[in-house]
Amino acid sequence: MKKIYLLILVIGVVFAGCNKEDDENDEPKPTSADVTQQNNGVTTSSYAPFTSGSTFDYKYVDFFGEETMSTWTVLEGKVIDDIFYVEISGFLGSTDNGYFNCENGNYTAYIPANGALPTLKLVYLKENVAIGESWSQTLTVSNQGVNMDNKYEFTYESKLDSLTVEGKTYTDIMHVHLDLYTVFMGQEMLASSDDYYWAKGVGLIKKTGLSATLYLMDYNIQ
Repeated sequence: MKKIYLLILVIGVVFAGCNKEDDENDEPKPTSADVTQQNNGVTTSSYAPFTSGSTFDYKYVDFFGEETMSTWTVLEGKVIDDIFYVEISGFLGSTDNGYFNCENGNYTAYIPANGALPTLKLVYLKENVAIGESWSQTLTVSNQGVNMDNKYEFTYESKLDSLTVEGKTYTDIMHVHLDLYTVFMGQEMLASSDDYYWAKGVGLIKKTGLSATLYLMDYNIQ
């Protein structure tokens, strides 16, 4: 089963999948640079410097205090449904590779479906919103034939000048809060509530919540 660190896994919901592309497509493959330079050459992913060969090492501490390590490794670019993505192994704690795209300051995570887990494509960060502004996305999942909606509600809580994580100080931080609701038969129930901290030029440095905490331990940006 996948372990999802960025978004809590609730009744089988995880970041989403993709359709298989034609391996014989003669169009040139994009590089990771293509993904961050889509708006007339203006880089729009300052908070996710996913260049090929870069690595990000995380410590994950679960509810019971058990620690595990996870490394995200940035691979090459890939075209999925005519959209440029960067492929990342270990992305968001998944056992499968995930995909990242940024256009117009909107950060999208895209991870392949696995078994009974459905596909999902989620905008998890917006670079061009004002502090206090929110955005949401509702996705329908099926669990043993029963359909349920999951509502992801993000809020840009604050901008921090600096934040120290595991002895390292990072600057220019976007603090984003996420409430995840499960909606069944019209009833909306809070499933998780988490805070994410994104450092400019580095990416995700910390995630806190009742279920688990994630810390950036080391990184190497190529």
